[in-house]
Amino acid sequence: MKVTVVLMSSICISLFLLACHQPRNSYSETLLTSRDSTTAAKFRFNHKDYLVEKVKVGALITYSFKFVNDGKSPLMIRGIYTSCG
Repeated sequence: MKVTVVLMSSICISLFLLACHQPRNSYSETLLTSRDSTTAAKFRFNHKDYLVEKVKVGALITYSFKFVNDGKSPLMIRGIYTSCG
């Protein structure tokens, strides 16, 4: 009985850890051909970084990153994901 519990726990933990490394969305990154790159959407950020100074615990901080589409095709943002750090 104890061996079964340990085995099942190990399998569940392994599956959980493997699931953490899967992409969050169904869109995959593809390389553009030279022909596609001339007509593709290209976005440029005005500022890529935002330095957060001293913040009180529990304070809400918001900031908007502004960007423009320098490409010839419409820019479609299908999902935004954050990470720690």
